[in-house]
Formats: sequence, C-alpha cells, structure tokens
Amino acid sequence: MSNLFQIDKEALMVATLHHLGVRFREGRPGWQKVSCPSRFHPNGDRNPSASVNLEAGKYECHGCPLRGDGFDLMRSILDLGAREALAVLGLTSEGNGATVSEWIL
Repeated sequence: MSNLFQIDKEALMVATLHHLGVRFREGRPGWQKVSCPSRFHPNGDRNPSASVNLEAGKYECHGCPLRGDGFDLMRSILDLGAREALAVLGLTSEGNGATVSEWIL
C-alpha cells in the first residue's frame, strides 16, 4: 500500500520555483508571468511564457507542454518522484521537524 500525503500546495510551489531558480513575486495573488525552466526552451525563456498561481499551486507554460503542480515540475525537470522531490525541497516531516507535509499511512 502506498503512502499518501497532504501538503500545502502554495508552500510546495514556492519551494519548487526557488529550487529551479524561477523568479516570481511571493505573496502576489492570482496568476503571474514567469520564465519557464523546461528543457523545451533550449535557449532559455527570455520572454516569460509561463504563468504561476501560488495560492492554487498551479503552473502552466504557454509555449511548451509543462503544466501542473510542484510535483509535476520536479518530475518533468529533475526526473524526481514525489518523495524525492519533498526530500530535495526539505519539506518532509521526517527528521527535520518541517510542518509543510504530513504523511498519512
């Protein structure tokens, strides 16, 4: 049986964008334009072609197939599963006392 987890979507998206080096404005409500870190933009995304909604924890690029939540970004860009992504981002509840994720068996 797989472990299921609950996580704050905004905290996951903020941590993911920081980890990937995407510049954005924290605390800004609604959708905002950002550059896409995807490999589908081989010369970089000089004119921001993506949008992110921190409150909803959603990301969508209008120039490539990348879209979804923080886990989708980590899986697509760094080829990490959910558990690995949480560990890389330091959001696991195991060991470091972080309160962002809560594991449910």
